[in-house]
Amino acid sequence: MLFDRINTFTKSSNEPLMKVQATNNDSEAIGETTIENTKPESSRRSPRGVLPIHPSHWPQLPLMIRPSPNTSTEIRGIRYSSGKNADEVKGFSNQVLPINTGREEQGSCLVVDFESVYFVGELLLRIKGAPELPKNSYHPESYFDGKKRTFQAVVRGKFKEPLSMCHCVTGQTFDRRGHLPSQWIVNSFLKIVSLLAPQLEVDLGSAHPRFLSPLVATAQTVRVDRDSASKQRESIDGVIIEAPSSDPLSILWEGESSSEEFDSSQETTSISSRMKKRKKVFNQVAARKDEDKRFSTEHEYTFEFFQHMLDFNDDIHINMSRPVGNVSVSQMTDGQPIKCMSAYNNPATRELETLWSFDMWHESFYQLAKDAQERGA
Repeated sequence: MLFDRINTFTKSSNEPLMKVQATNNDSEAIGETTIENTKPESSRRSPRGVLPIHPSHWPQLPLMIRPSPNTSTEIRGIRYSSGKNADEVKGFSNQVLPINTGREEQGSCLVVDFESVYFVGELLLRIKGAPELPKNSYHPESYFDGKKRTFQAVVRGKFKEPLSMCHCVTGQTFDRRGHLPSQWIVNSFLKIVSLLAPQLEVDLGSAHPRFLSPLVATAQTVRVDRDSASKQRESIDGVIIEAPSSDPLSILWEGESSSEEFDSSQETTSISSRMKKRKKVFNQVAARKDEDKRFSTEHEYTFEFFQHMLDFNDDIHINMSRPVGNVSVSQMTDGQPIKCMSAYNNPATRELETLWSFDMWHESFYQLAKDAQERGA
């Protein structure tokens, strides 16, 4: 059996993680909770540049996703979104995770259950054009039909501690410097990103480059289930819609009194206007370092991220349009993978402490990463 079926949300977040089997000549499984897992991540670093297994073993070549090394992200299991066991889907382990194509039948998306020091939840990842799996069920229609986006990640789960929202971030982090393109291309890219994320923090000149922005202000969709224990949970592979602020599913909801007094026009606002309102509010929260707004350990949160600028075909490219065109990510990062991540930016230590972190690899990254490892970069 590849994984035992685990329903993350029926277990206490304080229970040990289940040890899962490593396959494809992976290194030893990392799924067992120890005292070490409670230490700050900076104090338990393994050597930088940990290579994944060789691409010839990737079940969805040229793409592969894994939990980021040197973080507290631990894999609890892999299952179908219907809840059915995924034991017959071969080639995956706690170090090689599944990617959905967008063409899976309802209930057939593969979902990863995971846990970190601060968060316990599930991940569903879709990439346009990802290879299909032999034993899964697909239909002609795709999630990506009629959409510009090429990538979607949905993270749903609960926080273990009431962290301040203003200190929770998402973005990209790297272990070493890469090879940036011309400065005008970098500036063009940062200008585009900063328009979408006004509180963007950029550090490209240090030994550990990164760019980060507030989690709640950056996610394309955020929903809050304030009563998840008393009702049937919706499947993570369904349509996720930003709720109006009068709805308890909105992170902007302020209680029953606000629902009774709300302007009925809120119900008819467009989804994009709801998203803009939430982003504006939480960019302001981040700017003034408002520590009073915190995640509840009782509620279940859903964060949806999608992106139209990434092309996952021959390499992972950033589509910058004219006059820049496509920019190779593997060359720019020197073989370091891009991430689907979020972290608590601890104000006391200035350390990033993982909520979740997953590396997204393309085979074009592998040789560059191996060369960097061999030269001790």
